Amino acid sequence: MVDFNQHVDSSSSIPSEKFLTMMESYGFHQYVTGPTHDKGHMLDLVFARPDDGLISFASVTSRISDHHTVECRLTICPPLCPTKRVLYRLLKSIDCDAVEEDILALPLLTNPETSLDGLVALYNDGLTLLLDKHAPVKMKSIVLRPSAPWINEEIQLRKAKRIWRMNKLTVSFEIYKDHAHRYSVLLKRVKSVHMQSEVAECGTNQRALYGLVNRLMGKSDVSSLPPHSYEQVLADNFGEFFSSKVSKIRAAIDAAAKRSEVEMNNVVPHQFLSSHGENAVLCVFVPVSDEMVKNFIMASPTKSCRLDPVPTFLLKKVLCPLVPTITKIVNLSLSTGTFPLGIKHAMVTTLDASDLGNYRPVSNLSFLSKLIERIVAAELMDHLAAFDVLPTPHPRQSAY
Repeated sequence: MVDFNQHVDSSSSIPSEKFLTMMESYGFHQYVTGPTHDKGHMLDLVFARPDDGLISFASVTSRISDHHTVECRLTICPPLCPTKRVLYRLLKSIDCDAVEEDILALPLLTNPETSLDGLVALYNDGLTLLLDKHAPVKMKSIVLRPSAPWINEEIQLRKAKRIWRMNKLTVSFEIYKDHAHRYSVLLKRVKSVHMQSEVAECGTNQRALYGLVNRLMGKSDVSSLPPHSYEQVLADNFGEFFSSKVSKIRAAIDAAAKRSEVEMNNVVPHQFLSSHGENAVLCVFVPVSDEMVKNFIMASPTKSCRLDPVPTFLLKKVLCPLVPTITKIVNLSLSTGTFPLGIKHAMVTTLDASDLGNYRPVSNLSFLSKLIERIVAAELMDHLAAFDVLPTPHPRQSAY
């Protein structure tokens, strides 16, 4: 179906007669029977082979521009968009006041454990139950439609067409025609504006910029793996590579230990203790108060891990009744010098790489474990700064 720009309705047009004869020789039938142009000529044609049964009929309807709309009924089903089942929680609809009331009734507060691991277990189990109560996991099917985020109210041509078809009003038809005239120009403009805003939001974040380019090019987000013929072969390659890497590290440590034994015989004793005294040694960590813990939590990024019993944004909203318990967990960890077993876990993923030597594990930790880590790091840095142990300004390595 296209504008052939041939006056096939005119019997005196030799090119049109030759064109129709050629199409008939290939077994095509022309379905349009009326004029499609405001000058009274038939320019827009619909061809199909009758044996295919593709088209049942075609009709000329309203005029949008200097051409009329040609509609035809196709005896085919449109391709169905794929669907996907997803799990979700209605986190935004949670009643925080009701959650705080239920927190007060948890064994975590009414009958707390005395041991560190027992207290952490009550924390994780209790908050997990509350999350399941106030925002249970639900399942729904979503349609995976092609993404077109630049579509807005200004450029919704289909919406205007649906409204006109439903109410058949002249004003709706005029709105539809106006949208049709401006659609092509608007589409190019809003696409350009949308892409510019997407690039601007990335700023200097190269990772986000590469991700945006990959999405625009239709690249998959699935992590790449090194070239391999079978999964078993890849697994064996990984095992051999990392076993060899561990052996090399151990050999390097042993060699460094031997060198240090020789070097220690010639090292002048450090002047730290003689300058500051035994009291300057960091033997124990200082217990933290409820207010300090609350400030640490509120100043932490609102990021969550799948290991967290509740999302971090929800934890901050219902924090008040939990602060004393979290403070107790932190202080027990600091005073005993142990890290709770219940949070010695991480969600480990690997960065994309095509070479085994470039694989780097990335560990996502629970919020509680990172909180203890931040408090320990803060006390350590304060101690080092108090006795001028670090150079000024002291450089800090950002990674590895």
